[in-house]
Amino acid sequence: MTNRLIYFFTLAIFSVFLQGCPNQNYSIVSPENGDAFEDTIPASYEFTYVDAEPASVALNGVNVIEYFTMDGGVGTADGAPLEAFLKQGTNVLTVAPDEFGPRVEFFVDTEGPSIIITEVAGDATKTISGKVQDPSGVNSLIVNGVVAAITGEEDFTVIVPDAASYSFEAQDIAGRNSTVFYATRDSVLESGLKVRVAQSALDEALPVTQEIIEDLDFNSLLADADGSTLTLFRESVGVNLPQVTLVPRVCTPEVCLPEVCTPRVCVLGVCTPRICTPGACTPEVCTPAVTAGPVNFTIVELEASLANVDVEEVEVDKLDIASGNKPLIGNWEGLSLDGTLINTDIAVRIDSYLLGVTDIVSGILNFLGLSDTLDALDGNFTAGIHADRLRLAADLGLTASNGSVDVTIADINAIGLNSFDSDFDTTIDLPDAFNLFGFGLAETVLNIITGGFADARDFMIEIIFGNIVPAIADPIVDMIIDEIRLGVKVGITNNTLINALFQIREIDVIDGDSALLVGVDSLIGAEKGEQDELDLGFSVGESADIWWVSDHILPDGADLGDSLGPAPELAPQALGYRLSGPMTGTPDSNGGDVSVLTSATLVNQALLAFYETALLQFSLGYLDGVISNEPNSEYTHRMAIIPGTPPELIFKGTAPAIAYIRINNFEIKIQEHLGGDDWNDLQSFVINAEIPVVIGVEDNRLKLGLLTTDLDVISTNGNATDFTVFSMEYFLNRVMVSILIEQINLGLGQLAIPGTFDIEADSASLETTIEGISVNAENNLQINIDLNNG
Repeated sequence: MTNRLIYFFTLAIFSVFLQGCPNQNYSIVSPENGDAFEDTIPASYEFTYVDAEPASVALNGVNVIEYFTMDGGVGTADGAPLEAFLKQGTNVLTVAPDEFGPRVEFFVDTEGPSIIITEVAGDATKTISGKVQDPSGVNSLIVNGVVAAITGEEDFTVIVPDAASYSFEAQDIAGRNSTVFYATRDSVLESGLKVRVAQSALDEALPVTQEIIEDLDFNSLLADADGSTLTLFRESVGVNLPQVTLVPRVCTPEVCLPEVCTPRVCVLGVCTPRICTPGACTPEVCTPAVTAGPVNFTIVELEASLANVDVEEVEVDKLDIASGNKPLIGNWEGLSLDGTLINTDIAVRIDSYLLGVTDIVSGILNFLGLSDTLDALDGNFTAGIHADRLRLAADLGLTASNGSVDVTIADINAIGLNSFDSDFDTTIDLPDAFNLFGFGLAETVLNIITGGFADARDFMIEIIFGNIVPAIADPIVDMIIDEIRLGVKVGITNNTLINALFQIREIDVIDGDSALLVGVDSLIGAEKGEQDELDLGFSVGESADIWWVSDHILPDGADLGDSLGPAPELAPQALGYRLSGPMTGTPDSNGGDVSVLTSATLVNQALLAFYETALLQFSLGYLDGVISNEPNSEYTHRMAIIPGTPPELIFKGTAPAIAYIRINNFEIKIQEHLGGDDWNDLQSFVINAEIPVVIGVEDNRLKLGLLTTDLDVISTNGNATDFTVFSMEYFLNRVMVSILIEQINLGLGQLAIPGTFDIEADSASLETTIEGISVNAENNLQINIDLNNG
């Protein structure tokens, strides 16, 4: 606002332009007055001077003295570097304009017709009106394949179906062609930004990363993991039961009856002998013994899985940009991480599942009185593993998908463990039920668990690191890369929003693994707001001012194209934003820790949003000869600037390229206050102009500055004068343009350069410094950023 007032006070006191005769100390040699250049440009520029070198040389109002070499009273400049300052048509070269030096006019026509869009109407079918101009005359204009009707005044009208993009192909009478492309407001600009992240940026970010990962909850990381991936081993445990006599051998003894004898009998001397009959015997009868066993049988199945992990400290020693190839995943590009886990405690859950037993086994267990103990074996218990230091080395593949960056473990290696016994301390809380069985069951279970841990050591480390390493990598990716996926909402006092969204399209490792190249999509548009208008305590006429900014990280996978609302319809309908061609090349390798390359298209996308929010519409009040920034219903006059189409950023020339802000169909009204809300138009002008500007950075925001000749203005009385004494040419070309650039800066200032940030984490911090901005040979802007940790 201060700059705006300075311009107007300057205008107010500049009441009389100095007049005088041409300065005889200077003479222009070439080009000569009236020279014409078609399909070429002046090869050189030359002037002479007598007493002293001039302070300035203006080509079309821009001071180009730096391109001239002074030698022996002659100033010369090569024509190529000054091509960016030439106009199609009449050009003016002035030596020492502030000293009323000589001037010449010369004609240049090297391009096809220029196209100015003045009005767009319709939805399914677009009616596009405008001007197609060329100093040599226009031959034709074709829009999306439809021939446009052109009047003698070089006005055109064309009706075309609604499309995602529009091409304007024009030809002048001499056969020179020009083509301009526009994309609709909801078109995503693919890879409109390219960000080069050097290895030095990761080195600077490492201390902050160290602070951030200290607060990570690794236990929750395991809880979120797929449970099936946490199983360390599954083993069955058996016992040997001895032979058991369930029913002993029982025998009935042999039983014999007594001998039976008949006595000796004698009759008449004849005797019968004594006869004995032996007694009958029943034989011995034995029933066999009933036994069971010996038998080996599986009694329980043990399953070990990770329950939680507690890490006292993680030290990230090294983080490098890397790439490689692995048999299972193929080529990968991303980061290589080297670090140490200090005092790691791993809790392992051991689930014991009781298996079914046969009748024989059941009989033995019943005989031994162990049947009730079986139930105690069906359950779970815990085991603990402690490691003082675990060294980890991991390769992390980075891939971009739907705007988010996914981290994939390409490899985990160089664990640095000697043996399980020497590196781990193990404690197992074995239930008493295993001891009651005897037969070495408890010992067997302990051996299986410790042996299972040893066998699963590498797998266990892989599971732990497989969940921990991405969590360590995520803050790094967030700081260096994912922050590019940023939404910036800008609230305007006229109840509108600017919504700028950025998301990553691709990630590549370049320059021999020394840098990451990140391609970024963008969509910047206007939305209707929902907030109430805020009273800022000041205003300038009816200007729209920014009153809040909110950065927000979008959820992964959010659709960039559906994140913007409808146009607020506060400005006439626009066709879209001007395309400057595809992004080519990559940021220079010597551009600092982080280098951002952006095309003019991204700025044009932002300018369209500013236009739709009416941010470029403004007015200034005038009361009693003084221009004031205070609200006042008693203004006697005001100046209103109403853009009919969005301004555009274009580049001219290549050595070097010069940025221009192109304004089309901007209406300026000088109005008289009739009272209340009524104003009467005193004068009205519509201007189209190409304004040379310099592009810089201020507080991590793009900023434009006028590239015009400095003027020394002398005040005659120190008082502001009336509008009627102003030079309208000076007014339009100095004051209005200055205010317009300031309004554009107001909008551009809300769009932080993607990839820049200031982060604080406990005792560590990461700060960014913009080292510079330049235009490369492809007319793209490169912004160089240095990172510093403190």
